[in-house]
Amino acid sequence: MRIGIHVNRLPTTVFINRLIEGLVKKGHRVVVFGTQTSDHQQIASVRYASFKLFSTFNFSKRIFFLKYALLLTLFRKEEKRRLDLMLKKNGMLSRHNQTRFYPILWYKPEVLHIQWVKGIEQYLWVKDFGMKLIASLRGTNLYMNPILEETVASGYRLAFPQLDGVHGVCEDVLREAGHYGANRKKSKVIYSGLRLSDFNFLLPSQKEKSEKIKFISVGRQSWMKGYHYALDALAIVQDAGIDFEYTIVGGGDSEELLFQVADLGLTEKVKLKGWMPFSEVKKAIQSSDVLLLPSVSEGIANTAIEAMALGTPVIASACGGMAELITDQQNGFLVLARNREKWVEKLLLFAGLSLARIDEIAANARHTVEERFNEENMVNAFEALYESNFADSLG
Repeated sequence: MRIGIHVNRLPTTVFINRLIEGLVKKGHRVVVFGTQTSDHQQIASVRYASFKLFSTFNFSKRIFFLKYALLLTLFRKEEKRRLDLMLKKNGMLSRHNQTRFYPILWYKPEVLHIQWVKGIEQYLWVKDFGMKLIASLRGTNLYMNPILEETVASGYRLAFPQLDGVHGVCEDVLREAGHYGANRKKSKVIYSGLRLSDFNFLLPSQKEKSEKIKFISVGRQSWMKGYHYALDALAIVQDAGIDFEYTIVGGGDSEELLFQVADLGLTEKVKLKGWMPFSEVKKAIQSSDVLLLPSVSEGIANTAIEAMALGTPVIASACGGMAELITDQQNGFLVLARNREKWVEKLLLFAGLSLARIDEIAANARHTVEERFNEENMVNAFEALYESNFADSLG
């Protein structure tokens, strides 16, 4: 099958790259559409229809446009004319949109899979050219963007009922998508899959020990990540006599967090770090005692899945789809979101657990990932989603 993966920006996420690699291994022909914002390693046997946004005077973008405009003019003139007329009718005829859409029309995949759905309504034209349109729905796309921007919500209401397939990272995301008209019969939960060979599991008892409890959080600085709730709770934990250090990877340039850390008297306990390569993030998670995910809103956090695969227990807010990943005190810990007192209770509970009990929880967590969040399951599920929709089009 010819499959188009629209990633918006390159380089893309580790999880999307795993999907692409898995599809290629299964013999599918994959083309990736997106804007290249920095250098990235290309996957063998995959075509990339992208231009370099960081090139001087947008030279790469101009050459990119001319290449596909010429190809379509020479070999698919009528289809190019149809697309231009459709764009003009909808007030979308511009050099920018032609640059985005011409490569899709040229490669004409049987399935176009949009990874980031903000602006999804702009891609409905592909259906008129025989392509199936499938979208992935993630937490921020559903929980925040349409609430902050009415144009995004109206775009969802227009596009979601017309999608040929919908991938949700969790059940809660699909329930939310239903409010915008997504067809539940065409929707499927597909959990992110890890390549488990890349995640060497260590029981907590096998790690180097410290007198301090090492907490860590990983994620961009955003109010949705709820770091201020964790910091408020840790200030109380400190007063209770528990010694710890807390590292927030991704919060290094946040004035708000820096102020709160100083205001709570946690300057000696909390480290705020900026962006780190994924390999370094994995080392930081595995060398920590517990991952904190105090989010206000999440789908299913990839960071939590990764921590569980590495052997680091997770304490997470019970929001979005996190209860689909974690069962409280069996393979991790769930806390009522936005509740400082409940976070304090759970942090103190963890601090009082025996190492044998923590080992048991970590082992259960790894088993959860192996059974439900592995790469093979993910690729097979996407392949089935693509093929079921393609089969429907032939029927």
